Amino acid sequence: MPRKKKQKISIEEIKKRTPKIIFYTDKMKINLKSLSSLDFWFDKYPNGKYIVND
Repeated sequence: MPRKKKQKISIEEIKKRTPKIIFYTDKMKINLKSLSSLDFWFDKYPNGKYIVND
């Protein structure tokens, strides 16, 4: 049986998607997928802020 090939996604398509969690500071902005990764960034940058999009 042949396997399905994964669909290739372009960088433009990834940039158009709305990220679930955005963590930002004065100098940087990071798109996150999970709350566990948000904890990691808060440990590094305690003054950072975040936005959750649903």
